[in-house]
Amino acid sequence: GCRKWLTRSEIATKYGSFDTADSIIAQKMRDPEISKDQIRCHPDMHGQETDDTRQYLVWDQDGEEETTDLVTQALFQAADTDENDKKPGVGQARKKQSKKKQDKAKKKSRKNKKSSK
Repeated sequence: GCRKWLTRSEIATKYGSFDTADSIIAQKMRDPEISKDQIRCHPDMHGQETDDTRQYLVWDQDGEEETTDLVTQALFQAADTDENDKKPGVGQARKKQSKKKQDKAKKKSRKNKKSSK
């Protein structure tokens, strides 16, 4: 499950009752901390909030959240980089650029040391 933003009518449809929806909404509105994080104006309404378009963050047992696995993404990027290093010209050019940057940084560091003496 996951949390989803739903309107009052969507909550009523989900739970089969406007009484249940109103009970959930009332509980969220009672607590200032909860209302700050779990009640919002519909993003397509651009600040023209109405009771019909206001959204509430509710738990959806059947919902699925799409997330990006950062570890897996990093592994794929590392594999892509490794593959590029094996291609003629691509990896070598990147290594040369890196070497040039390192050499430039060393020269600058030496220059700064001499000027500070």
